Amino acid sequence: WGCTTYRNTYLLVDPVSASVRTKQTVGLVVCHELAHQWFGNLVTMEWWTHLWLNEGFATWVETWAVDQLYPEWRIWDQFVANEFTTTLSLDALTNSHPIEVEVNHPNEVDEIFDTISYSKGSAVIRMLHAYMGPDDFRKGITAYLNKYTYGNALTDDLWNVLSETSGKPVAEMMKAWTRQTGFPVLKVSEGHFADGKVTFEVEQGRFLVDGIDEKCEVNWAVPVSVGAPGVKDVDIQMFSSKKATLTFDLKTTDRPSFIKFNPQQIGLYRVIYPDSMLDSLCEALRAHHPSLSAADRLGIQNDAFALARAGLLSTPKLMSIVECYRDETEFNVWANLCNNLWEFALILQNHPTAFTKLCIFAQHLFEKIIATVGWDAQEKEDESIPLLRARVISHAAKYGVQEVIDEACRRFHQYLVAIAQKDHVAASKILSPDLRSACISTVVRHGGVLGYECALKLYKDLESAEEKETVLAALGFT
Repeated sequence: WGCTTYRNTYLLVDPVSASVRTKQTVGLVVCHELAHQWFGNLVTMEWWTHLWLNEGFATWVETWAVDQLYPEWRIWDQFVANEFTTTLSLDALTNSHPIEVEVNHPNEVDEIFDTISYSKGSAVIRMLHAYMGPDDFRKGITAYLNKYTYGNALTDDLWNVLSETSGKPVAEMMKAWTRQTGFPVLKVSEGHFADGKVTFEVEQGRFLVDGIDEKCEVNWAVPVSVGAPGVKDVDIQMFSSKKATLTFDLKTTDRPSFIKFNPQQIGLYRVIYPDSMLDSLCEALRAHHPSLSAADRLGIQNDAFALARAGLLSTPKLMSIVECYRDETEFNVWANLCNNLWEFALILQNHPTAFTKLCIFAQHLFEKIIATVGWDAQEKEDESIPLLRARVISHAAKYGVQEVIDEACRRFHQYLVAIAQKDHVAASKILSPDLRSACISTVVRHGGVLGYECALKLYKDLESAEEKETVLAALGFT
């Protein structure tokens, strides 16, 4: 119900020249805006304080819808890599704000129209969806939309309807998640296994970028679950106190080789493991254990980097965890790992000896994946491989892998020749749409003045809006 308008670059896709990333972006944007037909148009927020109802829900729906249409994109893993981890990074800052922010005048809206509204809002809804179950959640949303059709609603109106339809304490659970700043970190004890059940002592506190906020008195209602080899559908335990003893029925008589909290990174929290549990997870990572999903593997290293930055995990331990990802093959895991490792590298750039050692470490880390994905697309390869290829090539070049830098420069110059001859078919074979950003940014970074001037001329000569945007972004890598 309503009218939706788009700019051309977020609606039209050239199937020949468009990268996989562009196709995914267009799909997400189209689905996001269509979701506002229900959350925003059919039912409108009572006041700007409840803006997140529009944007958080639309961000969740865009991912859900694209996953239904293109399951091969594994878009929920991208959600974890992007929306979920971005939420954890920004909401760990002391100057963050709650999802619900009191707005006294419409001029204040731009101050809260940010990542917390979109990303944290959608991450909280994803967590709630898992806690309620898809059937109860769908019934609740349907009842809410029917009740407030062509009307206005508050955040509490949504929680109350979901509570009524599911019989679960949704309203009570969600108060802290929407009205309090931040999120918890769970510190867990060594598990005690007996009679197919495992018991942990768990403690929560607000996680900050520089440690745990000892002054925070908020206790979040955290839906906690665990995963283990051969174990499925472990019941969710609601943890809402400062400390508690949680018992999970694994329905197995065999002690699992590892246990991971927060399967699929559904819950909005970080985890501090005892060394023995962390070591067993590292062994599972090295073995590429099938019980650890891509989202799980992504979450382990993302937590590790955050804990290390906060002084809650030693740097040697962090590096030993990162080393376990040398055989990783999933794009979303690598994408998040690359970002985290580069943030770490930026801290060391003014310390030449340490930075050089990190570059050597990174070159070894990227060696196998570069050899695996290569430079040229293979017939019937997974649609995530072009994204993976571009990401690891780009980051390997940042750490000075000379073979990658040389090949990027060689292909770029061949690409320029093909473009000058108006042979766009040959140009796409030399430098696929997915690789252009990685190669051009490498040339700009390592090719000196000549490399920059060639890229600038290319920008001026190109006609495709998408290609011009790619080159323009790459020109910033000086």
